[in-house]
Parts: sequence; structure tokens; C-alpha cells
Amino acid sequence: MGTGNLSACHAWTGSGTCPSPGDERAGNTPVPGSQSHRPLSVLVRSLSAQSVLRRARRVLEYPPSTLHVDQGDTLIRSYALYGLGGVGKTQLALEYAYRHALEYSAIFWIGAESFEHIVTSLLHIAEVLQLLEREEKDQQRVVAAVQQWLSIHSQWLLIWDNVEDLDLIEQFLPPARRGAILITTRCLAFGTFAQGLKLESMESEEGILFLLRRAKVVMLKAGDGLLHQDSIQTHPAVVTAATLVKVLGGLPLALDQAAAYLEETGCSLNDYLSLYERQQARMLDRRGIASRDHPQSVMATLRLSLGRIGYEQQVSVDLLRVCALLHADAIPEEVFVEGAVHLGPALAPLASDPVLFNAAIAVLHRFSLVSRQAEDHVLSLHRLVQTVLQTSLAEAERQTWQERIIAAISHLFPANEEAHPDYFQRCERLLPHAQICLSWEKSTDRSVFHRIALLTHVAAYLLRRSRLSEAESLYQQARIEAEHVLEPDHLLLADTFEGLAELRTLLARYEEAECLYQRALHIRERAFGGGHLQVAALYNGLGMLYWRQGKYSEAVPLHQRALDICRRALGADHPQIANALSQLAMIWRVQGEYEQAESLYLQALQIREHAFGLADPHMGLSFYHLAALYLEQARYEAAKRFFVRAIHIWEESLGPEDLDLAFAFTGLAKVPGEQGCYEDAETLFRRALRTRESVLGTDHPQIAAVLHGLANLFQKQQKYVQAEQLYQQALNTQEKYLGQQHTDTAEILHDFALLRQRQSNPGEAISLAEQAYTIRLQSLGDAHPKTVASRMLTAQLIQ
Repeated sequence: MGTGNLSACHAWTGSGTCPSPGDERAGNTPVPGSQSHRPLSVLVRSLSAQSVLRRARRVLEYPPSTLHVDQGDTLIRSYALYGLGGVGKTQLALEYAYRHALEYSAIFWIGAESFEHIVTSLLHIAEVLQLLEREEKDQQRVVAAVQQWLSIHSQWLLIWDNVEDLDLIEQFLPPARRGAILITTRCLAFGTFAQGLKLESMESEEGILFLLRRAKVVMLKAGDGLLHQDSIQTHPAVVTAATLVKVLGGLPLALDQAAAYLEETGCSLNDYLSLYERQQARMLDRRGIASRDHPQSVMATLRLSLGRIGYEQQVSVDLLRVCALLHADAIPEEVFVEGAVHLGPALAPLASDPVLFNAAIAVLHRFSLVSRQAEDHVLSLHRLVQTVLQTSLAEAERQTWQERIIAAISHLFPANEEAHPDYFQRCERLLPHAQICLSWEKSTDRSVFHRIALLTHVAAYLLRRSRLSEAESLYQQARIEAEHVLEPDHLLLADTFEGLAELRTLLARYEEAECLYQRALHIRERAFGGGHLQVAALYNGLGMLYWRQGKYSEAVPLHQRALDICRRALGADHPQIANALSQLAMIWRVQGEYEQAESLYLQALQIREHAFGLADPHMGLSFYHLAALYLEQARYEAAKRFFVRAIHIWEESLGPEDLDLAFAFTGLAKVPGEQGCYEDAETLFRRALRTRESVLGTDHPQIAAVLHGLANLFQKQQKYVQAEQLYQQALNTQEKYLGQQHTDTAEILHDFALLRQRQSNPGEAISLAEQAYTIRLQSLGDAHPKTVASRMLTAQLIQ
């Protein structure tokens, strides 16, 4: 058996020669002369040296610097580089071999797609090694000779490229593994055979540089510097390349294919992007004329991966189809469990059989077609896999799956905050997928009801998250579609009216809101009678509308009726009871019944804490209500403590731009204002004003409330000119939306009178104070503390 001196000999299948030590490139690494695996493939040649090194370190050089480890550590001497087809596994294995060639006595490359490919590669290795058995007609004896050589010698690297079956390659390995093994594969189940190293798609900067250089848009030095300039966000080539990298999911093969097209046709980046957006399938199927390293297109490569799933695995196939039509990232597993009943006969059993679900995922996971984040219980797939799957669906088949998916998502998306304990988290998980469903143009008779319900549910969540324009758009779509296809007394139409009424109330369009509430109430009372929970919800909504308008005598009986219905239907400790208690307490607070209001607020707090825990946004609402009550009673430390707790919860759960958070900042700002910390108070008022204006616009009663607070702050600092301007602006807005007899209008009139008193303008001060007193006397009664304050101010000014 011939061995020879192999210190610098590297055998590669497909090449009849060994490289000489003089074949070198950067790093003095010998380079093989194979035509099928040239010294640098198109992919590797196109990457900058820095990009290759970064990519190699991230994958192949972790955890060891090379695959050489202690002889006894056979497990870690076998590595599997795995990932989606087209992600660059083969090219990176090549790059590793070139960079570490001098550290091995020999490197062997084996095409491992099938039994025949493996045997052919081993026969070629026997030729390169000049083994005596190479002339044997019995191929098994030749293979055995190669195995024997590998058992005797050490410090070799055996690269198995494109492995489809680990069991297949194990029968060809030598009994004693005295070298290192590197596998490239789409599969990711290695057991104890190898340690897996996942190769991800290119990150944005890496992909941009690769695309621009491969397409010859920029040269090496210009390209390297381009991505480190401050103009990265504005340079036309970089901006368009960044978009391409994003839409192609950073898949190296797709980027190379796009760059080849740009190079061959002279097409601009913008023109290619436009073509891709219009003809995705066609562009992904065009590989280019000079792509010898990887001749298959993205479309063909990914279809090959998809073809590995046997159609007898119908559950896996159908699961993948659902993923293809949803948002590609973070697909909640509950879609396939709780929503399985809507997803067709193959997937329906997943609802009650988690083992079947895991088995279906395992098939897809094996070929790197989906990623599973076990802790978060979500699935993801590459956007190009999604594109290929979508293009494979016939129109009728696509419509069937869209109908099933929209039914499942509509079933899963909570109708309101009380419908699910983790309402905000659940809605946020489902939102991108629901938005995909709502973007589908066709709505068949079988899916129209689910679509209208989903429109309403998503709109309700967006309204709760202060995304008012998006919420209004969806509510209007729901209303138009519902009025077009449903009977006038259909319950889905009532849901739409209710949501629009709540939105109109928030936007201070009170007449429209009342009309919508009454229409919804008419439908539900006719369907359910007066004692149903859905009717109670409308009583509460209508009561809140009257509360905002200062119609307290009309609001109280509505909230009382709602509370009675909820108690009878749900018992004393349901979260909906907390809502009814809080809304009733708000009226008692405004009317000066502070003890009664506090008792109801504390009951609501206890119910919510038991139902949701201390960190839930619902708890923020209880803390805010108590803080507002304590502020009105001049219990500043208690008010501050509860405002801060509400702010902390809402910032963590709802983000910095939530409207409820702006209300809390407005309340908190009044505490330092009363305590003489004017700078802190103004900062808080300004922050609240920015958020309220961004959500509600500049002309709204809630904006007037912040301006009123700022005016009081300026008055305390004797900045009378600024205070006067803000009082007048706030007063005009309040009178416009709430009228001249609202208690909020009286608040501004009273404080404006104090300013006029300080400005030595007793005539106007008296007029303002008398107006405030008259409003408060009529709305709040003679004994209310605020009525008493206005009466005393008027008397003081007249004397």
C-alpha cells in the first residue's frame, strides 16, 4: 500500500492532481487545483477577507481554533456545519480547508449526497494516495484500503459535503478515527456523531458588502470604507443594497445570484429590486451563465430541500404551508395547537396530540426548513423558503389555506382585555400574522365572518395601544364589510359599532360616539335581552361617554346596571367586575365622594392583583386611579408613589408612547409642581404633552388638560404672560369640545381667575370666578370642595 510523503499533499475529489507547495494565496496556504472546487468559489472570492474571517470565526472556529484536538476526544473531532440550502456551507468548508491546510497531513473531500457519490469519491482518494488496491475491480476492496489508510495515519481532515443520511457515511468511516471530520448538511440531527455548528444567513453589513463587491458596484477598498462612513443610511447604493439583503433574507446564494444578474445585464440595483418585487419567482429561478460553483438557482436549491419531505408526511407538509402564508418570523405554536381545528383534517389532531405536533416539526427541523425557539414557543422560516412555497401553491389551494388560517387567527386573537389573562402579550405575538391575514384581498363567503371579527379584534388592540389611526382604519373596514354582507341586526355589526364608539369617545367626537353606542345597544338588547354581559359592556361604554361630558347623573345608573349584570353572571372576583367598579369610582371621585371612590378603587385593585399579578398593565390602571384620587385630596406622597408604580408597569409592558403613560406623567407632574420643584414638573408636563399630541393631535380636550397644568405651573412661578396664553388656549379647546358648562371648563375658569387676581385685574377675575362657581354648583352641588373653593374665591374678589 503506497503512502508517500503527505506533509503538504491535499487530496480533493474531482481533481487528478495534488497541489504543489508553490500554489499559494494569502497566508501561504496551499491551494488545490480542482476545477469543481477552485481556490476561491464565486461566493468566497466575492467576500472581503475581513468578511470571510468574521464568518469563519463565528462558525468554524468555535469552540476550538481548528478541528485538531486530543486524540481521545473523538466526539468533538467530528463537526457538522448545517443550515438551509444556499446558505454557504460548502463554500465555508472550503474556506476553512484553505486557511488551515498546513495544519493537516492530508485533506480529503467527499461528495456525500448518495451511496454512489461516496464510493466514487473514495475511489478517487485511492488514486490520489496511489494505493496498491486502486486497480481492483471490486470496489469494496478499494474502499476498505482507504479505510485502512485512514486508520493507520493521523492528522487528516475528512470533509463530507452535502450529507443527507448520517447512517450512510458511518459505514464508510475507518474503525479508528485518528483525524478530524467536517460535515456539511441541511440536516441537524447528529446524535453523538458530531457537534453541530449552525450557519446563519449573512447579517446586514456583511451582505451589503458582498452584494456590492460581487456585482462590481464598488471595489474592495471603496466597499470596505463605504460601510463605515456616517453616510451609510443615505448613500444610494448602500441603501438599495440593504433593502435587497433584507428582502433576500441574507441568503448568500440569493445575493450571489442577484449580483450575477447585475454584473451580466448591467442592470442597476434599483431596477433589480423593482424586478424582484414584481417577479420574485422568475428572478429566484435565474441562476446566471457563469455560476459553475453552484449551478442551481435559489428556486431549484430550495425546492430540492422541500422535496426531501415525503408527501406521506402530510402533517409536516400542511404545517409548512401554513407557515408559508403567515409572517415568516415568530409564528406562535398556539396557531397549530389551539387553532388546529380550523386548519384542515391533517392538522386538526394537533390540538390534542403534542407528540404528533413535535413529530411534524422534527421532519421540518431535520432539513433546516424551520427554526424552533423552544423557550418562546415560536417557529420561523427563511423568507425565501416562504416565497418558494407560496409560488408552488395553485390559486384555489392558496385560497383554501387562507380561509383556514384566517379562521384560526380570528379564533386565537382575543376580543378584549378580559378575554385572555395575558391579553397584551398574546395580541403582540399574533399581531404581525393577523395583519398578514387582513392584507389578503379576497374574502370568500366562508371567511368573511372570520375576517370581520379579526378586523374588529385587531382594531381594539391597536386602540388600546394608542395607535388610533390604524385602529380607525380597521374599524371602518370592518363596518363597510359588515354593512355590505350582514343583516342590519347582526351581532358582528354591533361589535364594530362598539369599537368605533370607543374610538370616537377618545377623539372627543361625542355625538357620533353616542349614536354608535345606541345602535350597538339596540342590536344586543334585541338579541340577548337586558341582562347579558355584552349588553353590560355597552352600558359601561355609554356611561364613560357621559362621564367625559360631565353628565354624571346619566352615567351612574348605567355603571350600576353594568355592575349588577357582571356580578350575577361572573361572581364577585372577575376582572370585568374591577372595570365596572373603577368606572363607578371615577364618578364618585369627580363628585367629591372620596371615601366611596377609594373603597371601590381598592376593591378593583384586589381583584386585578389576584387575576393578573402586580406587573400587568391592568394593575397600572388601578395604581393610576388611586394616584389621581390622592392627588385631588392633596395626599402628594401617596399620589407620587402610585403614579410611579403605574408608570413603571406601563413603560415595561406598553412602551414609552402609550397614551395611558402620558396621563400618568401629567398627574405625576402636578406633585413636584405643588411642592415647588418647578423644573421637574415642567419636564414631566412636556413629556406628557409630546405623547398626547403625537396620538391625539394638538386640538383635543386631553391636550387642554396638559396645557392647563403647565399654565398653573407658570402662574406659581409668576410667569404670567406664558400662563395667560396657555389658560386661554386650554379654555378655547375645552369649550369647543365639552361646552361651557363642563366641570373641566370650570377648572380652567377658576385657575384663570386666580391669575387675573394676581395681575390686579379684579373685574375679569370676578367674572371668571363667578362662571366657575355657577358651573360647579350645577354639576357638583353646593357641598363639593371645588364648589366651595369657587364660592369663597368669588366672595373674596367682590369684597
